[in-house]
Amino acid sequence: MGGGRAPAVSVAKHAMARYDTAECPCPCVYATRFSESGFVGMPKHSTQLTPEPGIRELLAEATLDAYDISIPHPGAPGRGEDAFYFMLLSPGDAGDADTDSRLYRLYSLGVHVGVVFLDQSEGSNGLTEFQIRNMHTRPEMLTIPVSTPEGLPETMAAFTQRLSQPPPRASRLWAVKALLPFCSIRPPLRQHSVNVLSDTCPSFRGLLEIMSCKEGQDSIRSYIGDEEATALIRFFSEEVSL
Repeated sequence: MGGGRAPAVSVAKHAMARYDTAECPCPCVYATRFSESGFVGMPKHSTQLTPEPGIRELLAEATLDAYDISIPHPGAPGRGEDAFYFMLLSPGDAGDADTDSRLYRLYSLGVHVGVVFLDQSEGSNGLTEFQIRNMHTRPEMLTIPVSTPEGLPETMAAFTQRLSQPPPRASRLWAVKALLPFCSIRPPLRQHSVNVLSDTCPSFRGLLEIMSCKEGQDSIRSYIGDEEATALIRFFSEEVSL
C-alpha cells in the first residue's frame, strides 16, 4: 500500500549523485540514491522489491510514494497494521509544502509510521525543529535520526531487531503502560511517549538495556524528545544502576 505521488526529483540537479543498492540485514529491501546533500531519490520499497541491474535506472527516476521503506511488524499480524512505513527526509526538504503534503499522506496510513531523518551536521537544529513541528501536528509519528546515508541499513536493522522480539503477554504490556507514565522525575510522561516506548520496547528489562548505553539513550531522545527522555533516564539512574 502507498499514498499518492510525491514530486519527481530533478535528474539534472543530481546528475553526480551516487546510486547504490544497499543490502540490508533487516527484512526490508530497498535501493537508495544519495549525494553529499542527503537523500536524493527513493522509489517505493517493499519486502518483495529486489532491484535488478537492468531496472536500476528506472528505479532511480521513480517518483516517491507516501513511504520509502516498508518493514514487517510481527507484533500486529492480521490487523491491517502489520508493517511499519518510513519516509526518508533530509534537512533541506523539511518544512516545504511538498514534504508536508507527503507527510500527511504517510500519517494517514495509520499508527505505525515514521520518518528517518538525515542529521549529518553536529549542532544542527534541523532535527530538533522538525520534531517540534511534528509534535503538534503528528504526535504519534516516530523520528529516527541517521548520521549518514551509509548508516541507514544498520539503523533499520536495529529497529527491526527490536520489533522482532517476542511480544509480551497482554498483562505484562498492560503493566508497562500503567507504570511507565510515572517513571520520570517529572511525571507523568505524555501518553504519546508511553505508547512509543511500549511499542518499541514492550518490557522494562528491554528499556533498561537500551538506556544502558549512550546510543540507546540517544535513540530514546529521538523518539520522545530531549526533555522527557532526560527525565526518564534520570529516574532510572536513581532507581537502578545504569
